[in-house]
Amino acid sequence: MTQHIERMKTIEALSDSKWIWIFTN
Repeated sequence: MTQHIERMKTIEALSDSKWIWIFTN
């Protein structure tokens, strides 16, 4: 879960990549 949280923080910093991350997962 820790890695998941770290990813979420990184994704929030990258708004564009966030949506891609959501759709790919």
